[in-house]
Amino acid sequence: MSPPLSSADLPRSLWVDIDCAALAHNLHQVQRLLSPATRLMAVVKADGYGHGAVAAARTFVEAGAQYLGVSTVEEAIALREHNVETPILCFMPPLADQADHALVHGITVTVYAREQVAALVESAKRRGKQARCHLNVDTGMGRLGLAPDRAAALARELTQQDEIDFEGIYTHFATAQKRNAAPPLQQWFRFRELLAQLARGGIAPPLRHCANSGALLRLPECHLDMVRLGTLLYGDWPAPFLQRPDMKLLSAFSLRGRIVAIRDLPAGASVGYGSEWQAARPSRLGVVPVGWADGLSLAPHARTPTPGDVFRRAARDLASARTGRFLLRGEAQAPIVGRIGMQATSVDLTDLPGVQVGDVVTIPCRKTAVPGRVPRVYSAPTEATGSDNSG
Repeated sequence: MSPPLSSADLPRSLWVDIDCAALAHNLHQVQRLLSPATRLMAVVKADGYGHGAVAAARTFVEAGAQYLGVSTVEEAIALREHNVETPILCFMPPLADQADHALVHGITVTVYAREQVAALVESAKRRGKQARCHLNVDTGMGRLGLAPDRAAALARELTQQDEIDFEGIYTHFATAQKRNAAPPLQQWFRFRELLAQLARGGIAPPLRHCANSGALLRLPECHLDMVRLGTLLYGDWPAPFLQRPDMKLLSAFSLRGRIVAIRDLPAGASVGYGSEWQAARPSRLGVVPVGWADGLSLAPHARTPTPGDVFRRAARDLASARTGRFLLRGEAQAPIVGRIGMQATSVDLTDLPGVQVGDVVTIPCRKTAVPGRVPRVYSAPTEATGSDNSG
């Protein structure tokens, strides 16, 4: 009698390979740029940039990260529930009804308004614990934070609250990845002036931080007590001009799929929705179970589009749909043909003899757009990294 089968035994048709050794390597590359006194916060928001927050957090902490950063209280608590005990800073201030949860789980929270501080104080009194917080100063990002000319007063109030552990103060650069260095320098000068003002008043939070990946590379004077890094740790440069010959970053993320069908089509046959592609010759096409629902052919929209942006984006998307390529057997490239579907994409195998159903392809994608339902498979499942989908 055959043994029973479970979903864990099912061979996959679509998955993500995560190389945890590459994540650790990238962190070690960055550490060489820091002084021994500067701590490193590994940012694991958005499910660890798509890599799996729990596995990424454990890997980075084992490699030397002293702090973790997330966006929301929910993300922070999810790490705690997986026994991640490293300090975690939540960048979004907790809502009033989340304050108790943040406090109970030992989450460091962001504040920049009196009502946020009041909610923390009330929570701390209820729970009989100090609430640890960092003050966010808006020097130019324009999203969250308190203006520098008002931050000193709130910082003073934080030091006077017995229920508050005022551990840190930070700001966030808006354009550290752009060639024009003037805006981030202006933000740095505003933050530096505020820190000096606080110091003159006897206020010196132990963790002052402002450097993200871009600022780490181009503004070493901004490293201060801690740097907050995401992009570099996941193997990407903030911008091409910031690449350094003395640093080698490794990609840890590979979306893989298997060819589930192969068809031979005559010249003139069309493929996909809209019949936008027609075979110019007798063609051999493969189908891979991946599409726009899996993050394929998605690009981040960085700003409100102008009419010119709309035209350029349409042209880029059309070009991507017709010239995007999947990798087979290392270097062989199979071009995408036809419109990308929700969970199905056709590739041209005509010039790739020997490819068979079941062969694995590597798929270009935006990492954070690949949904959590696509399983993550870690390079060497251990106590540090967890196993499939540990995050």
